[in-house]
Amino acid sequence: KVCPPGSYCVAADPCSANITVPRDCPPGYYCPSGTAQPFSHPCPQGTFNNITTRALPSDCLPCPGGLYCDAPALSVPSGPCSAGYYCTLNATTATPRDGVT
Repeated sequence: KVCPPGSYCVAADPCSANITVPRDCPPGYYCPSGTAQPFSHPCPQGTFNNITTRALPSDCLPCPGGLYCDAPALSVPSGPCSAGYYCTLNATTATPRDGVT
């Protein structure tokens, strides 16, 4: 039995690999069909995901302009840009020097 999208499945009984218990994929991650561990697929740097049961990389939201997302697996943006800097969509640092990140 394949674990459904948006969930991860762990064996309910170590002696029986055919029995699984679906659990919600945690915020900051996405779980495609067949995911066995909750932290296998983190949202990439520059994105975040504050909702459980996400199944696709595209379910990770781009970090909004004015904020930055400096690590993978974030459930909320890291924070606002530093004073004097402009963060665009998907910024990965509070002090972007290239006008993009």
